[in-house]
Amino acid sequence: MAATQKQVYKCCFNYGHEIIIKYAWAWSGRQAKNFAMRRLAKEHDVHPSHIFALFDGSKNNFSVEREVAK
Repeated sequence: MAATQKQVYKCCFNYGHEIIIKYAWAWSGRQAKNFAMRRLAKEHDVHPSHIFALFDGSKNNFSVEREVAK
């Protein structure tokens, strides 16, 4: 079920023995992961397909959590 408004998601990636955290405004966690992975690819100057292959769900190397307002 989609949210009625965009939410902030915290995406954590274990990329190259480094934990990288990206935040994304999105309708769902899946969309937030997509946005964050595309940004990660651009920042590291690699093709997005490389990043998508690394974080395809076959390994426990990423997490996506909805941020809650304090």
